[in-house]
Amino acid sequence: MSKVLITGNGFDLFHFLPTSYNNFMFILGKVEELDLNNREEDLSYKELFGDGWTDIEENYDIERIFFNLEKIKKLQSLLKENTWYQYFKYINGLNTWIAFELEIKKALDTVLEFFQQVKEWINAFDFDNYIALPQYKHLQGVKASFNNIDNYNRFKLLNFIELDRHSDIKIKLKYLKIFEDQIIDLNEQKILEDLAESLEGFKIIFNCYFADIVQPFYPALSKNDDSLLSHLTELNLFSNVEYFFTFNYTPTIEKLYNQSDVEYLHGKIDDNNNTLQNIVLGVDDIRTELKQYKAYDFTKYFQKLNQDTQYKFLNTLEREIFESGNVFTFYILGFSLDESDQGYIKELFNCLKNTNNKLVVFYYRNKITDKTSKSGLLKNLLFIMGEKIINKAMIDGQLDFLELTKENLEYNFK
Repeated sequence: MSKVLITGNGFDLFHFLPTSYNNFMFILGKVEELDLNNREEDLSYKELFGDGWTDIEENYDIERIFFNLEKIKKLQSLLKENTWYQYFKYINGLNTWIAFELEIKKALDTVLEFFQQVKEWINAFDFDNYIALPQYKHLQGVKASFNNIDNYNRFKLLNFIELDRHSDIKIKLKYLKIFEDQIIDLNEQKILEDLAESLEGFKIIFNCYFADIVQPFYPALSKNDDSLLSHLTELNLFSNVEYFFTFNYTPTIEKLYNQSDVEYLHGKIDDNNNTLQNIVLGVDDIRTELKQYKAYDFTKYFQKLNQDTQYKFLNTLEREIFESGNVFTFYILGFSLDESDQGYIKELFNCLKNTNNKLVVFYYRNKITDKTSKSGLLKNLLFIMGEKIINKAMIDGQLDFLELTKENLEYNFK
């Protein structure tokens, strides 16, 4: 029997790494506020994280964790200039990376609404389809001109409107088409191009965080006998796994378990923080209206095809799965099974058809509330695959859910 391990961000969180969306935004906020003038030494763990990270402190030797000063300075400068980071800094209520992706989609919907409203404003003026620059004030409005205050805030955060000295709203001139000193239209393409460029810049910020703030944790893993992670890594837990696929950007399997040949489905962090990233960070798809502008830069599928990213999944194993007769067990650990990745999930269930292959999904139990993630994972599968397929897979013993515990990990992987 061949074992295939498929991991998501929950795998890193199980190893108490600060890789959640909340961790990411909280620490970047700390970086942005740091006074690094006249500083010469690297930053310690305590300076950046402070106190209260109990799980980290129990499983990592925090006295050995330092963050390179020059890299933190670079990250700080990138934060101040990036539209998307400044946007997300003021959007409340996002707790997961899935919610982060949905907010990008909501922002793009807001952009489309902005396009429509400005078109209506322009068409409302009787200037033979032209608006002279002296009449630019007619393109100014007040907050009430927008459908709601939430959209107004998004317009402002996305950086294509500004307030003049009278606190009136106006569109930045660079986003208006001007001919012979007359405004003739909104430059929608320029707005989308700038937002796409800013998203590329956000990917660099994203890469800096994981490369320069998360990676220093690996060599500081505690060797304490009471540490769960120390116990699991010393077992070389995944040595019997033949294939590794991950939706993470971090090399946790490689660094902590000495495993190589990991397929990074959404790209991998670059230690050198190069401006050319292969990280996939965006939405599953965009609305038809945006496709008219060829604004595919925001989609995961365009990024996978356009960048040097592994966009093949289990089809690389198809011959072995369907022709060799070998039996596979696919383990999902820390992957949310969200509809945004439904293409991968459907491919996974295709590997169960007419075989003795099995899918095992690990779920997490919150040690404070005692609630588990099982129901959410099951609901996601029902939504994507339908009740008939999921019910049959469970009856046939091809789909199983296991709590993520030390005992279950050891039983299935040793």
